[in-house]
Amino acid sequence: MFNINLLKFLTRTRTIVVEAYKRASKMGKGKKLNSQEITADFEKFENFFYQDSHVFGIITCIADSMSESGLSFVHPDNDLNKQANDMVSEYAMDTIVSELTVSSMVFGNSFIVLDPGNPDFDFLEQLSPRYIAVQKDPDTGRHNGWKYNEGGTGSALTREDLLHIPLNRLAGSTWGTSPLQPLTRMLDLKSNIEVNLDHLVARYLVPRYVYLLGRQGTSVPQEVIDDFAKSLADPAAAQDRVFENNLEILTMGTQYKALHVGYILDYIHQSVYSGLAFPDSFHVAAGSTESTAKIQSEIFNKKRIGGLHKVYTDPVKQIVAAIFDKEGIRYDTIPEPKWGQLSQASLESRIENISKLAGIVDSEGNRAIDVPGLQKLVKNELGI
Repeated sequence: MFNINLLKFLTRTRTIVVEAYKRASKMGKGKKLNSQEITADFEKFENFFYQDSHVFGIITCIADSMSESGLSFVHPDNDLNKQANDMVSEYAMDTIVSELTVSSMVFGNSFIVLDPGNPDFDFLEQLSPRYIAVQKDPDTGRHNGWKYNEGGTGSALTREDLLHIPLNRLAGSTWGTSPLQPLTRMLDLKSNIEVNLDHLVARYLVPRYVYLLGRQGTSVPQEVIDDFAKSLADPAAAQDRVFENNLEILTMGTQYKALHVGYILDYIHQSVYSGLAFPDSFHVAAGSTESTAKIQSEIFNKKRIGGLHKVYTDPVKQIVAAIFDKEGIRYDTIPEPKWGQLSQASLESRIENISKLAGIVDSEGNRAIDVPGLQKLVKNELGI
């Protein structure tokens, strides 16, 4: 019925498919797309922290949770172990970790000075990433230190003198990535809504009135209009008025429709919770059941806080090493940080096991573990 050149049809189809694939491949590689370079705006992130109540509350809660249940150290050498734990209170290590966490959550990076002999900074002073730049070797071009410049005063620090703790660092990058980076557009939108909402409330929340004096086709003397307007502007002079002509009152406004932006703000808030990996049940309790809140809390403790504990374990050991060097404490290995306390279930099971071991006796009635052995076991197992 139809006269089709099958070979020509297949050849033409193959050409079209190949060309389409080439174009799709180019698009996938970004050759046809206008990509915008993403840069970190530390000043904007800091403003989000100080000006947005949700960001401030979530970040401070995460930072407080880092060392809320206590920070201690474990080492086989009891003397070294005691000295490390003494430094926790002497140098307020829990506060240091909390403050460094705030910086990491805001900027994606935190810095602390480890050189006690630096003339420009105090020992364990924390520096704002806003004023820090990478310093490179002029010959090799490799990163060999940092430049700090605030208010026109510059200082150079080596990588050993200044401890850098990056968060969410991509491969090949010196800097970490702020958790606020992907939320920038949402938080900018929220800020614009709040500014406009302020204008809308001032303009439309209280209705504005239009007073029409006089009948249609008639006019009212200007002095009567001025006198009436003056009486409205001056509450002390306001009184019941009697007019010869009709008085009609109209209201101006949007009937509150301009104020219906709650659903937009709810979406933005949910985006903030998701972006910062924070359980929304901590704040939006009305929409969460008790079981949901419990599950979210466990995930938060294990994933978000547990993940940050892993990030900060090595930096905390470096801080302790710097303290030991400053105090002249000799060590072969640095004690391991121990975050938080045992859960109640884990605590009860360990106590039960220790009690069973303490009650084991041989055929002659001698304890299998003597008192000093039990003391050491309790200290290693329970940290007390």
